[in-house]
Amino acid sequence: MMKYFKLVFVIILLSSVQNSFSQANMIYDWNKVVLDTTIQEDILLGYCTATGLRDSLIFKEYFEVAKQEYTPTIEAFTGLMDSLSKVEITIIFGTWCSDSQREVPRVIMLLDELGYPMNRLNIIAVNRQKLFPRVDLSNYNFEFVPTIIFYKKGIEIGRIIELPVETLETDISGFLLKNI
Repeated sequence: MMKYFKLVFVIILLSSVQNSFSQANMIYDWNKVVLDTTIQEDILLGYCTATGLRDSLIFKEYFEVAKQEYTPTIEAFTGLMDSLSKVEITIIFGTWCSDSQREVPRVIMLLDELGYPMNRLNIIAVNRQKLFPRVDLSNYNFEFVPTIIFYKKGIEIGRIIELPVETLETDISGFLLKNI
């Protein structure tokens, strides 16, 4: 009898968690295109997915450019794949920003090449004022885009602001090596 109650409790708990995720997905339009009246251009605004960026009419051209100009190298990640899979990454970017147009597709290409679990990647598109209306982004403490933040167990272990200090591979593997 006790096993039955435990099973029912687990089922109810799991369905409420799934419901929460479904509600979060309904609250925000993913990969939303809006007119930014300050620059009179369509931009992505809000939560995005890597697939949504690749397929977006206003951002996919930058993936095409990145494919021609950038080849991810994974040698720097030898022995770090397990550590990388435990890291959560947040990218804050603007589709209107030339640094974002260059770096965000490259980061996503590198993560794809490394087999990074994309469900651990959070992508937030901001407007020209670096805002996502109705969402408080102050906890990210960013001024410039793109800002790419790496977290391990909820603690920031590194960030790339606008462009890597050395290369994406060197900077990211360095964050991982310091925090194994």
